[in-house]
Order: sequence, then C-alpha cells, then structure tokens
Amino acid sequence: MFDELLQLHAQVANSSQALSGSTETLLGEKQALLEFAEALRARLKFFDEFELAANQFAAAAAAPDNAELMPLLNRLDDCIAYVAANPQYADAVAYATKFRQLHSRALGLVRGRVQTVLRQAAQIVQAAVAEAAASQTATAAGQPGLPSRAANGQQQQPVGRNSSMGRAGPVLPEGVEVSLLYVRFRAAAEPVLKGLFLDLEAKASRPEYARLLDDCRQMYCQIRLQLVEPRLTARLSSLASQPLPQLVRSGTEQLLRLSQLEGQLLEQLFGTTGGVVPRLQQLGPNGVPLQAPLSTFLAEGLRPLLEPLGQLLYDLLRPRFVQLADMEVLAELIDILQHEVLRDQLLRRAGPGGEALMPALSRALADLQERLIYRSQAYIKDHVEGYQAKADDLAYPAKLEAAAAKAAAASN
Repeated sequence: MFDELLQLHAQVANSSQALSGSTETLLGEKQALLEFAEALRARLKFFDEFELAANQFAAAAAAPDNAELMPLLNRLDDCIAYVAANPQYADAVAYATKFRQLHSRALGLVRGRVQTVLRQAAQIVQAAVAEAAASQTATAAGQPGLPSRAANGQQQQPVGRNSSMGRAGPVLPEGVEVSLLYVRFRAAAEPVLKGLFLDLEAKASRPEYARLLDDCRQMYCQIRLQLVEPRLTARLSSLASQPLPQLVRSGTEQLLRLSQLEGQLLEQLFGTTGGVVPRLQQLGPNGVPLQAPLSTFLAEGLRPLLEPLGQLLYDLLRPRFVQLADMEVLAELIDILQHEVLRDQLLRRAGPGGEALMPALSRALADLQERLIYRSQAYIKDHVEGYQAKADDLAYPAKLEAAAAKAAAASN
C-alpha cells in the first residue's frame, strides 16, 4: 500500500513538473508574441496615424486658432519620414502618397490662415485710418478761414501709379499714423502669427516649409504695401510744391522713416531673419559656411515692400529733374543725394531696409548726373565752342587800365 502511494506521488510529481514546464514554455511563447505584437504595433502605428491625422486636420480646419496646426504638421512629418525610410512594407508607396497629400493640404491651411489674419489686421487698420481721416477732415471743415491749395492757385502733382490726393486722403499727424499703421496692426496680427512664423522658420531647412514661409512673407509685404502706399502718397503730394532741394530732403526723410518702422514691424512678426531663408551660403577659407549678417535677411525681406515705395518718390522727382536747366541746382541736388542721403542717412536712419531703397535713389542720382552732363555739354557748345570774340573783348590793356582807374576812383 505504501509503495503504491509512493508510486502515485512520483507520477503526480512528474505530471506537475511537466505541467510547470509546459506552462513556462507557454508563458515564454506568450511574452514573445506580445513583444512581436508590440513591435508590429509600433511599426503599424505610423500607418494607423493617417486616420487620426485626417480627423485632426478636420478639427484644425474648423478651429479658430493655430493650436492644432503645428502638432498636425509635426505628426505628418514623422509619418512621411518613417514610410520613406521603410519602403519594404506593404502599401508603403500608397500611404506615402496619402500622407503627402494630407501634408500639402495642411500647408495650404496654414497659408490660408495667415492670409486671413493679415487681411483682418489690414481691415482693422483701414477702418481706423478712415475714421481718423474723417475726424480730421471734419475738424478742418469746422474751422473758418483755412485757406485751401485750390484757392491759392497751387496744384499738387499726383504721386504714384494709381493714386492721388483724393484717393490717398488727408495727411494724418505722424503720431496718429504710427499708432494706426504699426501699433494697431501688430496688436491684431502678432498674437496669432508670431509663434506660427517661428515654428515655420525652425522647419525652413525643408523646401516645402521654406516656400511656405516665403509665400507668407510675400503676402505680408503685399498687404503692408496696400496700407502704407496711400499714406506715403498723401505725404509726398503734400510736399510736391516745395522747392526741389527741399523736396528731395523731405521726400527721402519720409522714405527713411518708413523703412525703419517697417523693418521693426517685420522683425517683430518674422524674427531676426525677416522670414528669409538663405538659399546659398558662401564658404570661408576652411570650407566652413559663412553666416550672413541678420541685416541682410531683413533687407531682403523688406525688398518687395520698400522698392515700390521708393519708386513713388522717384516718379515724383524725375519729371522735375528732366525739366531742370540750372546747373548749380543740379549740382546741389547731386550733392544732397550722393553725400547726405546715400552715404550718410541711408544706412544710419533707414535701418536694414535701406538697401531696398538703394535702387530708386541710385536711379534718381544717375538721372541728375546725366542731366548735369547734358546741360554742361549744351553750355559748352552754345557758350564756349560758338564763342565769337568782339573788339571790346580784346581791348587790352585798355580794359585793365579802365578797371584800375574805376577802382581807384571808388576808393577815393
């Protein structure tokens, strides 16, 4: 009996040991399967992200702010990079196409959001400018005895391609103009756009983000041009009756002041690079890329805005330059532009945007120099080459004696 119990115990022990071994084997297989499933899930996560990203895109399109845009773009960037790095997976090409399409739509959404914010800021500024102009006109109309230019017989020359004093409106005080065109525009646009532009600039090493940032800067410059051009037109038109040397000084002063303010606003919204991505870098002697000064990026960013504004002053000055015949006045104007403006004030007062004003001011200087050369040649031809000496001109030393006698009589 005891032997049978021992035999049964041994059988049970063997069965328990076999069961324990089988259990451990199954647990090991289960763990391996779990690890495999987790690894597979980690690889498939990027493919599964498409549905989540599509839903997030719909939410971002309906959201009033940009809180969902950059996380969506970051997620799509990761998915595109993973699928591109693993083309051996099934449907990798199809998913890569889907992700790129969704990424393009997201970039378009960013572009549209930027355009909407800029237009809304411009509308706020335009409404405030119209209100200030109407208030100023009403105040001026309520004061008797204010002489008008039409009553004094002074006609103002229109400035700009499609502008005039009637379209530009009255000249606002400088403090009011700065408050409306810059402070109010920044208050409306900066909370939404500044962080977005900084995020785009951080990704600007990729071509699609560089193009998007450039498009945003171009839209910004176009909208700023629509706001600033009428105000500059009004100021230049109010200066058009001044003598030409004073007009050159006053007109360039307006441009330099505007360039400085626009440079500050661009830097506030787009950062120190002005939304410009360096395309080519020069190499130093050791093959290390040279870093361009930050002012170069700001100048390039302001060029689409400031070059048309510089053209406004050039269009005002050139018709008067070509009619000018006095060589002394021509020489004075050349000295003003070449020394006072281009060599001194342009870099000192205009800020980084001074380089964008250089073409228009250089053309004006070249026109003056060409006009002075033409007038000098005409003077030489008329008064030097065609000079015919008269008998009185050759009456020497009688002319010298007469002059000496006249001087002696005057001293006595």
